[in-house]
Amino acid sequence: MFFIIFSLLLLNALPFTVLAAELSTDLTAPIVTAVPTSDSQISLTWSSSTGAVGAVTYGIYKDSSTTTLATTFGNDFNDVGLTASTTYRYVIVASDESGGRATSTEVSATTLSSAATLVAPVVTATSISPNQIDLSWAAATGGTGTITYGIFKDGATQSIATTTELDFSDASLLPATPHSYVIVATDDIGNRATSTVVTATTKPFTAPVLTAIPISSNRIDLSWSSTTEAVTTVTYSVYRNNSTITTTAGNNYSDTGLLPSTTYSYRVVAADEAGNRATSTEVTATTLNGTSTSGLTKPIVTAIPVSATQINLTWSSSTQGVGDISYRIYRNGSTSTTATTFGNEFNDVGLATSTTYRYIVVATDTAGSRATSTEVTATTLGTGTTTPSLTKPIVTATSTSPTQINLTWSSSTQAVGKVTYGIYRNSSTSTIATTFGNEFNDVGLSASTTYKYIVVATDEAGNKATSSEVSATTKSATSTIILSAPKNLNAIPLFQVQLNWSSSTATNTLVAGYKIYRNDLQIATTTLTTYLDTGLNPSTNYTYKIAAFDAAGNISDFAIINVTTQGHANGSSGGGGGGGGGWGGPITPPLLTAINVPLIILPLQAGIVEFNINKNYIVSAEIPRDAISTTTTFKINSFTPRSNMFPKTANTFFLGNNVFDLTANDNLGQESHDFLKDIIITVQTQLPNDINNLKAYYLNEKMQWELIPSARFNKGTNQIVFKVRHLSTFAIIDTAENGNFLPINNQVKGVKIYGEGSLIRGLDHRIYLIKNWTRSYISTLQELRKYIGRRINNVNEETLNAYRQVEYLGGYSDGELIRDKNKNVYLISNQNKQPIRTLAELQKYIGKKINNLDI
Repeated sequence: MFFIIFSLLLLNALPFTVLAAELSTDLTAPIVTAVPTSDSQISLTWSSSTGAVGAVTYGIYKDSSTTTLATTFGNDFNDVGLTASTTYRYVIVASDESGGRATSTEVSATTLSSAATLVAPVVTATSISPNQIDLSWAAATGGTGTITYGIFKDGATQSIATTTELDFSDASLLPATPHSYVIVATDDIGNRATSTVVTATTKPFTAPVLTAIPISSNRIDLSWSSTTEAVTTVTYSVYRNNSTITTTAGNNYSDTGLLPSTTYSYRVVAADEAGNRATSTEVTATTLNGTSTSGLTKPIVTAIPVSATQINLTWSSSTQGVGDISYRIYRNGSTSTTATTFGNEFNDVGLATSTTYRYIVVATDTAGSRATSTEVTATTLGTGTTTPSLTKPIVTATSTSPTQINLTWSSSTQAVGKVTYGIYRNSSTSTIATTFGNEFNDVGLSASTTYKYIVVATDEAGNKATSSEVSATTKSATSTIILSAPKNLNAIPLFQVQLNWSSSTATNTLVAGYKIYRNDLQIATTTLTTYLDTGLNPSTNYTYKIAAFDAAGNISDFAIINVTTQGHANGSSGGGGGGGGGWGGPITPPLLTAINVPLIILPLQAGIVEFNINKNYIVSAEIPRDAISTTTTFKINSFTPRSNMFPKTANTFFLGNNVFDLTANDNLGQESHDFLKDIIITVQTQLPNDINNLKAYYLNEKMQWELIPSARFNKGTNQIVFKVRHLSTFAIIDTAENGNFLPINNQVKGVKIYGEGSLIRGLDHRIYLIKNWTRSYISTLQELRKYIGRRINNVNEETLNAYRQVEYLGGYSDGELIRDKNKNVYLISNQNKQPIRTLAELQKYIGKKINNLDI
């Protein structure tokens, strides 16, 4: 029994001995820090307690409560759901496995006010290019101190960048690829606020749309759309049958040297400097069979948007074709025609709003020859587009007789396409006339009666503008109408007779024109005060009478003059009683004359064809004997050139904004261009007092306007005369109308249009030759550099001796440019490539003036 009792006492005593030993350990109290992180949260952290037996737990007590707020084995705790701007007190009690406890010192912290809460940024993602997305966001509000932003992409946990700015560009991306982003804002005390996810897709690097048109038996023309959204300059590699044939920065290429009746496949690969590439769909085309010899010219196309759903196309007629010529219209690179017509216009309707469309027109003659226009573009108007209002015409009404009132009006501007004018009288709803011009004579009226008029302008888009009403009263039937005879009539008799006179005066009427009589037979009517009578016999006396007339048919007295034409240089006088017979001997037969109709002459004949461009301009061509080798038909045509044929400047083309061409066809219908003798072209018009800026030009084989240096302008006779042996299109150009670029920071202020062949000197003093026949304007210096023509050979000061002569520089080739020490630039046009040695010699070869880009 003693043993048992002793054993139990011993066993019961052991734990107390051990406990006493363990409780003697000193558990250290944690050191606590309390930090407010928002208006509803305080974060607690503390140091680890040492001297513990086993694991340590930490109990968090708030505001003297005897109940723990939480228990944790860790060293931090976030107290949430608190009230803003409120102070809270905390103690942390550490406990180990032996029951040891250590209590921290009480700490306190006050939650932030509601305004200090960090609010997440609102982010926007914008696709900039095939390789870049830009992010921007509003600044995060609230928070403490400086806020940084971490950018996270596509769900990654690692940021791609950190910044204090409010934007970021994510570059080096792939085209047409979607990406997602979040922005995490963090302040100085560790508060974080995460944005919502935003997405954006990089722009596609679009493939060019390719069109292939067979032009002849050995040529196929390719054109393609521009690749959009490129990062840098785009180049296009052209592949024929899977092999590269060229690389270009342009949008077209003529593939030549091909086999007749052969099918070729093509594709175009676009590439920019950022490494983006896009390949067109493959297209095929078959060359023509090679039997046609036609030199069909390509149509020149203009595209004008007239509404949100319509674009109107017009084009010049193709010439030198065989038989009838049809025109096929292709849109947006399609190989299927949008329309086919024998006319020169087409209205493309049912289009999408604010959309750009591309067009080419292909002319085809009955021999199968084709000529493809340059591609043109136009953008339909927007539905909300406010187009400038068509301006109303300003009308003037003038009574000229008891039965006539003349109307004139100003041109309506800001029009879409051509403008027609409808004339309404006395409030009638029906027009009395419609015209494209700016005048109308209302005849057959009653005497002493007042008439009211309005003129309504209408453009091709259907826009209308109505003039203010005007009125005029016809003259009394008893009014005395007086027309004076033309004054100061004089004549210049050569082989033809030039008549000049002063204007007649008029009372109660207006001079409408002049009637010219030769030997009592009326030969012409003109509104000018000059007339050239051709086709006369040499050494012959003629009597001329000239009378003024008005619109009512009243005629003035005659001005009369007698003249005798000159004798032929190689002929006899016809004297001694034996002359005056036929046209035998060496005397040249009289000139054949055709006015406003074609002239047909034989090789041994001479003739003059004359054409009235309008009431103020007369063009004639004198063809000498032996200039042709076969029967030939000559004709003069006039037309208004498209804007891309020369600078689009008002009145650049002096003859009423018209140019003209002289055509010649032999008895087989083939067109002739070159002749055995000079043809004399005479333009009869009212020249201005200052004729120094007027120049005559012809359109050369490169479709460039080239100066005719031999042209002579005579203010006394109001004539422009020059000689040619090669027929072309001719123009009288007012060169003073061409202005200069005004560059600012290498950009052109405004847009000035220069024609093919214009020379421009940049700020770098280099000369650029414009070779943009298919383009309407050049807007930047960078664009100019694409069209550099030829380098300049400088004639520097060192090469000039005291006599201002250029030391021997060798033979300059045709077409080279030379600049002398005065910075004058000369275009060498010496076909024989003779050396140019002196500045005086250089003066003979002046080509085109330089348009300076200097400020």
